[in-house]
Amino acid sequence: ADGITAASPDLIARRPGPTVITPHAGEFRRFAGVAPGHRAAAELAVRTGATIVLKGNPTVVAGRERWVINSGGPELATIGTGDVLTGMIGALWARGLETEVAARSAAHWHGRAAAARTRRHTVTAGSLLDSIGEFAGVTA
Repeated sequence: ADGITAASPDLIARRPGPTVITPHAGEFRRFAGVAPGHRAAAELAVRTGATIVLKGNPTVVAGRERWVINSGGPELATIGTGDVLTGMIGALWARGLETEVAARSAAHWHGRAAAARTRRHTVTAGSLLDSIGEFAGVTA
């Protein structure tokens, strides 16, 4: 977690392959040096060539396109849920979805799973994994 602390926009821009970064507002401010927001995320995406998933309520996914993801809410402001989102993005990407599509799909379903979970239980990273499995029709 928090690998973005070891990176910089210039380093990300020099990466040869597709890249996704998933900062929350504080990480975005430290990384980009500007206040977080949809315009700033889009500008950072252009500057670095990366897909930017600015986590929050709402979450902004910026790359060649800009998407606002309204699923989820404050229940996702808990330790480890961002790691779950990153894992979801990686899994969808590995299954063949284009980078931006994987990022926005994962952000949407991550939020949906958290919202469903919060109606029944407290959301933790582990319990969120259970809800994602339920949405995907996977049982342990």
